[in-house]
Amino acid sequence: MKPGPAAVKCAVASAAAIFAVLVALAPAARAEECTAVHEVAITYTFEPGDIYVAPGDCIHFTNIHGIEHSAVGLEREFNTGILMPGGTALIEFDEETVIPYVCGVHPLMSGVIIVKSPD
Repeated sequence: MKPGPAAVKCAVASAAAIFAVLVALAPAARAEECTAVHEVAITYTFEPGDIYVAPGDCIHFTNIHGIEHSAVGLEREFNTGILMPGGTALIEFDEETVIPYVCGVHPLMSGVIIVKSPD
């Protein structure tokens, strides 16, 4: 027997609640742990979309748009979680790498984070 619509809604709500708890429990950077903090504003784009940082630097994502957004590495290297309007996330980058990223809610929004030691 297939579950009815109410059971499916309950399962989806339960999964969403578990995801929200896991995102809330994920370790977040603190500004005092960062060598430098770079700002990325989120509207209908990431500003700036492509950004260079050094290992140990952090990026402070701020949703200044009127709808929810996120920033997620294409290979899940980082995830800000859902940022409601006015929401922020501080992410530290420790190793040299290149990370293409998108908005998890609006995947056409994209950028690239280049983590490289100064020459």
